[in-house]
Amino acid sequence: YIDRNADTGNWLFRTNIPVNGTTFQYDTLVAYMRKRAVQEAGMALPQDFFLHDITFDFIELSHIETEKAWFAANPDKGIFTQWPLFGSLLPPQLVNATHRSSIAND
Repeated sequence: YIDRNADTGNWLFRTNIPVNGTTFQYDTLVAYMRKRAVQEAGMALPQDFFLHDITFDFIELSHIETEKAWFAANPDKGIFTQWPLFGSLLPPQLVNATHRSSIAND
C-alpha cells in the first residue's frame, strides 16, 4: 500500500511482479492488496474494483507478456499498461563528482 485518494477512492499499491512461472497471480495479488489496505490504511479495499496494472519494467519480457495476456483474457478485471522507465546507461560512479553533483541538483 502506498496511498489512497479520498476524493476519487482510487488506491495505489506497489508490488513485485505478480507472476509465478507463466501464470499471473491475480487472486494472490488481490489478497495481498486487501490485507495491506486494512493493515496500513485502516480500511477495507472495495469488494469490486477495476485494477490498472502498470509496469515500468522493460527487461522481464516473459512476465510482461504473461500480464498482457491475462488482462486481454480478463478485461472485466482491469487493464495492463507497460510504461518502461529508462535510466542512464552510465553508472554514477563513472561520472566526475562535480558534474554528477550539478546534474543531481539541477
